[in-house]
Amino acid sequence: MYNVALGFVSVVAGIGLWTERGWGSRLAAVILILHGLVFLVVFMLFEFGKTAAFQSVMAMLFRTVVWLAIYSMLLWKKRERGR
Repeated sequence: MYNVALGFVSVVAGIGLWTERGWGSRLAAVILILHGLVFLVVFMLFEFGKTAAFQSVMAMLFRTVVWLAIYSMLLWKKRERGR
């Protein structure tokens, strides 16, 4: 359910970012935070031998890194416009 819900939210955020809406960057930050939190939970479950597959850890790491890159570019773009 998380993947489907965040997939939908990611598409909405993409539309917001593409059309340069303010809420798009805020939604990107929320997505980054949620992915980061879920990554930590999945990683801890995996480390303690609970029901989490290595592929799940890597998938959440990938999503977190991608959204970190997207949000970093947004901050960079915002800083460049401020000059």
